[in-house]
Amino acid sequence: MAWQPAMTASGRARGYTTLDLVVIAVLGAVFGLLNTPFGLVFQFLMSAGGPVVQTIFQPWAIGMVLSMFIVRKPGAALLNGFVNGLFQLLTGNPAGLLVFGWTLANGLGVEIGFALYLYIFGSIRFTWVTALVSGFLAMAFGYVVSAMAFNFAAAGAEQFWIGWIGQAISGALWSGLIAYILGQILARSGLLKSFSAGQSAAAAT
Repeated sequence: MAWQPAMTASGRARGYTTLDLVVIAVLGAVFGLLNTPFGLVFQFLMSAGGPVVQTIFQPWAIGMVLSMFIVRKPGAALLNGFVNGLFQLLTGNPAGLLVFGWTLANGLGVEIGFALYLYIFGSIRFTWVTALVSGFLAMAFGYVVSAMAFNFAAAGAEQFWIGWIGQAISGALWSGLIAYILGQILARSGLLKSFSAGQSAAAAT
């Protein structure tokens, strides 16, 4: 099952509705709150094994991929990333303002993943492949921020590149696939009936 973005008569994606913004903000808040305790896991893994070991846990972009799955409009993931970072900051994430570097980098990766299908592959569908690509790129971009903040280069070139590839692959599964599964569950439940995701689910049943 796949969904397509709502289009106007001129063929352009419709602008944001109030409901779109509410969904993006709620998902940003929920996953921002979750990412603060998740950050403790990240710190433990970093201290245990550095840039390679921390790659096994990459749920940071679930809300961003899910926002794009539901709202399916350019900018949804970046806006979600900003709200996510804001709530992490307000709830005392020990990384401080650095969280905005991560969340905006993650959001940018999701945006590019969506754009690849929209512009390069000639498809405006959001499939599980789109979700995997979005999660992959989200964590690939996020790794760059981590590498600069924690000087991953000091661990050596091999560790650096293994960590980058591992984090991107882990992000495809943790952030991309999990977000897609959650989106499918929400769509089939009828909660997304006001969005194309929910309409596609109804048409498939």
